[in-house]
Amino acid sequence: MENNLENKITPLSPAEVAERRERGQVNIIPDKITKSHLEILRTHTFTLFNGMNFLVAVALFAVGAYRNMIFFLAICLNIFVAVAQEFYAKHLVEKLSIIGQAKTVVLREEGELEISIEELVLDDISVLTAGSQICADAVLLAGQLEVDESLLTGESDAVVKLPGDKLMSGSFVISGHGQARVTAVGNDNYAAKIAREAKIYKKLNSKLVLSMRKITSITGWLILPLGALLMAQALHIRGDSLQDAVVFSSAALLGFLPNGLVLMISAALIAGIAKLARMKVLVQDLYAIECLARVDVLCLDKTGTITEGKMQVQQVLPLGEQPFALESVMCKLLSALPDNNATFTALRGYFAEVEGATAVASTPFSAQRKYCAAAFEDTGVIVLGAPEVLYGATPLPREILAAQGEGLRVLSVGFIADPFAPQEEWVKLQTPFACIILSDPIRPDTHQTLEYFRGEGVRVKIISGDNPVTVSNVARLAGFAAYQSYVDMSAVADKNIAMVATKYDIFGRVSPEQKKMLVRAMREAGSTVAMTGDGVNDVLALREADCSIAMASGSDAAKQASQLVLVNSDVAALTKALAEGRRVINNMTRLGCVFLLKTGYIMLLTFFNLIFNRLHPFAPIQMLFYDLAIQGFPGIMLALEPNSKRVTTEFLPYAVKRAIPHSIYIMMVIAFMTFAHESLGITVEAAQTIMFLMTGFVAGIAMVRICLPMNKFRALICAMSVGGFFTATFLFRGFLELEQPDLLGWAVFAVMALLSIPVVSLGVWAMRRIFERPQPAVAKRND
Repeated sequence: MENNLENKITPLSPAEVAERRERGQVNIIPDKITKSHLEILRTHTFTLFNGMNFLVAVALFAVGAYRNMIFFLAICLNIFVAVAQEFYAKHLVEKLSIIGQAKTVVLREEGELEISIEELVLDDISVLTAGSQICADAVLLAGQLEVDESLLTGESDAVVKLPGDKLMSGSFVISGHGQARVTAVGNDNYAAKIAREAKIYKKLNSKLVLSMRKITSITGWLILPLGALLMAQALHIRGDSLQDAVVFSSAALLGFLPNGLVLMISAALIAGIAKLARMKVLVQDLYAIECLARVDVLCLDKTGTITEGKMQVQQVLPLGEQPFALESVMCKLLSALPDNNATFTALRGYFAEVEGATAVASTPFSAQRKYCAAAFEDTGVIVLGAPEVLYGATPLPREILAAQGEGLRVLSVGFIADPFAPQEEWVKLQTPFACIILSDPIRPDTHQTLEYFRGEGVRVKIISGDNPVTVSNVARLAGFAAYQSYVDMSAVADKNIAMVATKYDIFGRVSPEQKKMLVRAMREAGSTVAMTGDGVNDVLALREADCSIAMASGSDAAKQASQLVLVNSDVAALTKALAEGRRVINNMTRLGCVFLLKTGYIMLLTFFNLIFNRLHPFAPIQMLFYDLAIQGFPGIMLALEPNSKRVTTEFLPYAVKRAIPHSIYIMMVIAFMTFAHESLGITVEAAQTIMFLMTGFVAGIAMVRICLPMNKFRALICAMSVGGFFTATFLFRGFLELEQPDLLGWAVFAVMALLSIPVVSLGVWAMRRIFERPQPAVAKRND
């Protein structure tokens, strides 16, 4: 059957390729990493917040309150800035995303060509080697492959494919070499049917977004019924004019919407993605940097991560009696095997290949077997693999132990005289006679990177398929403090993986399935786990991790399974990504108090007005000015401030607990001025001005509090924000529809301002005592 299939390997001519393209028989185009321009515009425009603001603006326009519609210009400006930022980030990401696009090699009439997967056409001959992604449904014509179909079937065991077997798009070649004819493209392709399940990115739950959804779910249900009640009360109970009813009800509704915070979070994340793109870190998921910032366990692969991944033969050692010259048989072995990983590349650079070397039978390398072999009629069987596999229960020679102790990789070479020995018995029958020692230089900045993560409270774990002693010594040379905490995973039963996952820091001889199980066990233990990888054997673990990170120099499989791609394949770039994610979370958590205190006091004020039949004291134009001066300007400046401290607080509880005392005090001031202004001899207009000024003053207290410890930059922001608020209120009081208080009014304001400092401070202290009390220690069980 194989010979018949090989006879059918007829590469397509350029004319045949053009004909198939004209008929639309081209491969499905993968989803782009970034959203389209239309999707970005729609995401930032058609939101619940913008819809509510639009309805308020329409109501104000209908009654001719044009001045109070200025707030909608700010909404439009915020939309424009957010869209422009994401457009810019999209441009940067797409310039870098070429490294994330899968490529494939095809055999055509003009020779072997590397093309994008969307350039594949029906009947193309795809050339597949270890690490290749199978980009379209095909049938194997020649060669033998071991294929990982785990992304399709969930089974991690390699599947052997022989000529005539079907290959499904979305799977990956682990080992072997072959040629396959594309049998399905476009919508007929299997990849199109499972696009949702096997999508490039894994969706993350963003705690920032979930927090905002909780807020909007509350305000969204309240805003319409409360708005209707306010309008009915104003028109039918107090008898206000339609314009006054609409204007002041609109001000109350606008206060319910923390749209500035929503836009600030999105803008901060987008700015972070754009910044990381300039640092050569490709972010494939908007919330990946937020997730990375919360990581407390980072799993690193040794090869290509701690080391440079550029293997080179350092020494060849004969061990015992030599049946023949090692160099001659290694040349034949390498010529007969199609493997093209980093180890084989190093071997081929040292040993010259022999043309025409034909093997009677061969077994390509796989991570499960940890060896490869080929049989030759004139030489016998040559086996190349891990020393532990070839020596079995026999103690390893001291030369191999010494090399492993220095962090070097060792391959043993074995020999069987009978070339027709049973293939399944090769490992048992072979006799080791030599070893090849390879080195992989450690990246120059690895020590500093490991120290950075250790200092930031991130526990680093090294997961590798290599010998644990070798990995341990590589870790020692790299400056890894816990280099002695290692385990050989080939001797660990599945039931014990949860235990070793938390106990050890270095895992050697790890299978692809075990990598996944280790990551899962760490997550189940309560850790937020990031996983780095660059090979097909890392795909399962990458998809299991909370945050997946691939090297651009790695396989297509790893890059497509990851949320972050390091364009320069340098793990040191993760320190920048971690710092950027922490900046977003920490700054948004601090700023949340200032944004939410307005929502808090507006909610209290709305219920107060309904109960006591009072008119809302603030107009939309005043609320807009408050937002710009107290929230907008300082928010933008402080959100961009570097802040790489470890994330120790949750956004919503932290922000709400600190906003509540400020909101309550503002409500107390409004209630006092509402009932006492006449007895104090203060006009209604002047009382409303005092209320408005107090909102700015108390919000200023919150601003100063979140800026502690103070530095020159923060002091400048606070001074410009609060000082600008009072100065502009005085200069533009006519435009803002405010009346300047008399001397008595200023005295009342001064007293309430002075009281606010100790009262609010006492409230914040009380909230901490109530909600942040340390939990009693729980005695650990010894059983």
